[in-house]
Amino acid sequence: MKTFVVVDPPGTLFKKHESGDLENLQKYVGGYIELCFLSNKWTVFVNEEGKLLRLRRNYLAEEILGHVSGVPRQVFGPAIFLGNNERSLTEQQVQALFSACQA
Repeated sequence: MKTFVVVDPPGTLFKKHESGDLENLQKYVGGYIELCFLSNKWTVFVNEEGKLLRLRRNYLAEEILGHVSGVPRQVFGPAIFLGNNERSLTEQQVQALFSACQA
């Protein structure tokens, strides 16, 4: 079981504690997953075909991703935030994500 946060396009965050296997991650992004960002603290997955499928643009995920990566990137559809190397998020990381959307 892993703790991760799903950021949906309307700007809603959901904390999940579930299996972090490929099938479960694909369920949350609605298709094939693409590694969007990787660092020593974060792993972020999005729908590989989000733009082609005309999924809703995810402005909140873009803002959070820009904050943690320093690099702007467009995100279409849900985004999944995990810890580094696809590990569970720490409680501090979860709080940082929820705080970012309140700022």
